[in-house]
Amino acid sequence: MVATPVYAEMPAEQRQNYFNYVANSLPTKQIGTPEDIAETVLYLIKNKFTTGTVIDVDGGARLV
Repeated sequence: MVATPVYAEMPAEQRQNYFNYVANSLPTKQIGTPEDIAETVLYLIKNKFTTGTVIDVDGGARLV
């Protein structure tokens, strides 16, 4: 889960409770930020040696 404006329509307290619930279910204990996604994109742009792979930017959700 990534905290983006798509959740802006939710009431603030409900949104925070949802984010906390999801974060607590992840190994990293946090939800993602747009910056987390951007850092991965920049890594892929900068590193020309990385090819043919899937990079999961999901806070460890696939590990659970």
